[in-house]
Amino acid sequence: MSFPLVFEDLVPLFKISGTGTVFESPEYGASTIIEHDQKWGVIFEWTQTGPLGWILCGTWNLNVYLEKMGPGEKDLPNQKDVAFIQGSNVSYKEIIEFPAGIVEDGVYRLVTTITFTGPKGNPGPVVCFGDAGLIQFYTAEN
Repeated sequence: MSFPLVFEDLVPLFKISGTGTVFESPEYGASTIIEHDQKWGVIFEWTQTGPLGWILCGTWNLNVYLEKMGPGEKDLPNQKDVAFIQGSNVSYKEIIEFPAGIVEDGVYRLVTTITFTGPKGNPGPVVCFGDAGLIQFYTAEN
């Protein structure tokens, strides 16, 4: 299931748009219902446009968060840093993948973030979130 990545960019002449996709093992494609014994992850795809893309530099920081419906949240070992590529029309495709069994059975809200940090690690003027909605993790009976 694909979902929009919502960017707030406070830099004139620099625009970003993109989507995220939750998947259960790449060979099974997009999914909102994930079997406990399958690898899963999120594909981030975004494009930056505009002339200021030639002078900005830094790093994109990608994260995935799960909030369990009912009590509890799930911490995931997931931050991925992606080098900013200078240019006026640059597309990115990055994947954060998780091993099978890392999430307990249940229903979770999945949210992603992309933030921009400058060369010294300071937060930049571009942030993003994506709300994938509800995701079900389950264990199948054999």
